Amino acid sequence: AFVSERDDNPEIYLMNADGSDQRNLTRNEAVDAAPAWAPDGNRIAFLSDRTGEFQLYVIDLEGAQSPTIQQVTHFSGIMPPDSAGSLQWSPDGRQMVIYRVKEDEGFATRLYLVNLADSRGESLFQEPGEFQGDTNAAWSPDGTRVAFQRFAQRASWLYLAELSSGEARPVERNSGWASAWSPDSASLAFVVGSTVRVLDLREQSTRVIQALPPPSSFLRIAWSPDGARLVASYVSNLTSVERLSLFWSDGSGLTQLTHPVLQEMMRTTGPVWSSDSRWLAFYTESLAPMPTAGVVYETTTLRDIFVLNIEQAYSQPDSLQPVRLTNTGKDYSPQWQP
Repeated sequence: AFVSERDDNPEIYLMNADGSDQRNLTRNEAVDAAPAWAPDGNRIAFLSDRTGEFQLYVIDLEGAQSPTIQQVTHFSGIMPPDSAGSLQWSPDGRQMVIYRVKEDEGFATRLYLVNLADSRGESLFQEPGEFQGDTNAAWSPDGTRVAFQRFAQRASWLYLAELSSGEARPVERNSGWASAWSPDSASLAFVVGSTVRVLDLREQSTRVIQALPPPSSFLRIAWSPDGARLVASYVSNLTSVERLSLFWSDGSGLTQLTHPVLQEMMRTTGPVWSSDSRWLAFYTESLAPMPTAGVVYETTTLRDIFVLNIEQAYSQPDSLQPVRLTNTGKDYSPQWQP
């Protein structure tokens, strides 16, 4: 699943893993974005403002000749796509974490838990005192914990919450907004400036497994489903160009994705793993000139989706060949089916 603006507005599209059979699932003049696969691989959640405000919807792909779309939420204040973090399914597929702003809660962004069966929701992990907002949730694969970013005390904090008790505790100050769980839920990887760190929940210890020379910073991170590798995007604060790097879960074997096709791009971002950990999908952004009637030089952003064979990235780093799946300049946010 991915987002495409080839129809002049964001729509949810579906394609095969080789890029074939690209089709529009939503066909609506509103904004349809932020696709997220359910764990069963038969449903896709997304956000849409087709009612005038953003609401949560689910596409059911199972047992029907054409997909059915159901509106799940019917309340105000849901944050727009990509403004606070990605939609998060519970591992059992019965609940979702979204992001909501409520006037009676000081207009702070809250994690909001929605039950898909009855559409009811509740704010999570509320805390008295100075508070600015919670974003970027990551649900542990075993369903017991949620990691998230909290803006409080004039700083960004990585928090870890137990769902059974509702208690949340700070893990790291000045953390970035990306975190990723290991498949066994025993470790949590997160970024702090130019470093990637891993919290071992069994030993309750944190170690740095990857570090970039300044002035670079890590932005996004994803753990492979087999637990062996991590992929992280990073940016040079001098050029603002975003690139991808691969490394083993212990931090060794750093490989930069520097194919000439990717080097031409302004951003290589949004990395997501295939369920068998053999492929990596991502999208690129580049600038292209726009025809204008006057002398003012204008540009437009082109976005397209690629996949990369991970074994080739390690065995043949100098000749790795990313495979372009889309070529419209208007496709982004790929999501692998589980």
